[in-house]
Amino acid sequence: MKKLLKRLVPMILCLSMLLGSMSLHAGATDVVSGKCGKNVKWSVNNKTETLTISGKGAMSNYPEGEYPWEDENLECYFTKVVVKKGVTSIGSDAFFGAELKQLSLPSSLTKIGARAFAYVEGMSSITVPKRVKSIGTGAFWGAKIRKFKVAKGSKYFSVKSGVLYNRKKTALICYPARKKGASYTIPSSVKTIKAFAFAGDEGLAGANPYLSKLVVPAKVRKIESYAFYCSNITTFQFKGKAPKFGSHVFDFVDATVRYPKKYKSSWKSVRKKFPNSEENDIYLTFKAV
Repeated sequence: MKKLLKRLVPMILCLSMLLGSMSLHAGATDVVSGKCGKNVKWSVNNKTETLTISGKGAMSNYPEGEYPWEDENLECYFTKVVVKKGVTSIGSDAFFGAELKQLSLPSSLTKIGARAFAYVEGMSSITVPKRVKSIGTGAFWGAKIRKFKVAKGSKYFSVKSGVLYNRKKTALICYPARKKGASYTIPSSVKTIKAFAFAGDEGLAGANPYLSKLVVPAKVRKIESYAFYCSNITTFQFKGKAPKFGSHVFDFVDATVRYPKKYKSSWKSVRKKFPNSEENDIYLTFKAV
């Protein structure tokens, strides 16, 4: 009897552990799905860690970050996003802060919403599809990548040294948050620096940690709101007259702003627009050189 018990005890223990393990995973579902647009659906395969967006037309926008696949009553986990052909737009904030190893966007895509890929991490690059003609404000804000790519044949966007521009390179859209290099000179063709182009965030720390000096060409006439917000840039070298600045451009920035002496009068208004402020953490030193 004692010998039999010795044999049975380990068997019972193993069985109880197996049953316990089964009960823990009994509620898990391999595939979870739902709608994310009028004619667009989403599904998460937990086994392959893949979120698939399929259907025709536009995705919904998620300005509050209430993504359907992150419902607390669902069990969803993904490191890959595949958007199928037929989907025409990525909704605003759709993948804000997602940790991705892989991203596949379709040739049918024509629009990327505001902050759609802000603070995405885990990938080295993001490719903008050929037909995309509209990119929302801060679509790639703080995305932790080393470079952008644009599909061959695009009539709307281009890339130079991994930095994203419009097709004619008159507008700088986004500087990669993990592009290496202590200094960057913006091409002389650029007239506008778009909102959030070099921005980070105090809490999310998404600003480029390498870039400390930015050279701004004389043709730049407009710098949109939040362009340098929370950036790590410590020296701005402007080559021309003071451009038109949007709001909060230098919030949470501690830097020296250099500009040509001959344009000193045009920079007086900039000093008044961005006075040093503890509230907004603005610490600027203006120097005419």
